[in-house]
Amino acid sequence: MNDYHESITTSFTCKLLYLGAMECAKYRMVRTDALSARIRIPVTALLIHHPAIGYIVYDTGNCENWQEELFEDTRKNFPIVEYKSLQDALAEEGLSPQDIDLLIMSHLHFDHAGSIRIFAGTKAGSHVLVGRKEYERACRVVEEGSGTAYVAEHFLVDGIRYEFLDEDRVLGDGLKIFLQSSHSPAMLGLEICIPGERPLLCVSDSVYTQENYDTGQPPASPNAANAEGFTENLVMLKKRQDEIGADILFGHDMAQVEDILRRSGMCTEANLNPEQTP
Repeated sequence: MNDYHESITTSFTCKLLYLGAMECAKYRMVRTDALSARIRIPVTALLIHHPAIGYIVYDTGNCENWQEELFEDTRKNFPIVEYKSLQDALAEEGLSPQDIDLLIMSHLHFDHAGSIRIFAGTKAGSHVLVGRKEYERACRVVEEGSGTAYVAEHFLVDGIRYEFLDEDRVLGDGLKIFLQSSHSPAMLGLEICIPGERPLLCVSDSVYTQENYDTGQPPASPNAANAEGFTENLVMLKKRQDEIGADILFGHDMAQVEDILRRSGMCTEANLNPEQTP
């Protein structure tokens, strides 16, 4: 093994994968009086390489056939204005779904679980981590037909085997899953502590944007039901942030994602907090 290849395979890295964007009314992300305001929100995944685990993917973005598979209300309220496949994003890193060792699902909504199927029959597909209560709710919703955020074809896939989490779990040195109770009854967040970097808390849709975090404002109706537990979860996150001196990666903050992409896509202090960069 040459020195370059060894340095890559033994490194601990985290990279944001940009998978396109949707549009929606701003009040669906954060409570506001500007009821006509619309914003563009990013769709992302994370590609992590951990020296003891291998390659990890956190979330999968939208599905390729979104025009046919998403509910009409979803296409109306969250139109996909830019789509990039997870396969293409991985290929840009010299990887394919077969190279991924572990798949972690923050939750199973359409814009996070849309491409789980590409891991069917792979190593990662045989060991997909998801919150137990989240999986149970997703199954109940699709069985009852009581919601549009979950699409059965996205997560009930042959060749995909889930491991259900009921509590926090340390995956390896510097990498921990923590359960959240906002937006989902068991939202999986990630705590990433890369040596020499500020810790990073990936909170997914428990907090959509920096504005939610700073103002304490949850989404407004009709997304208010998804914000159950928002305030309590926010208190937990801010305490956790203070304890470990972490940065926060939000679920759908376009300004944050654009800044990360401008600064090479690596989730580091310089990327997430440019004002602190010398």
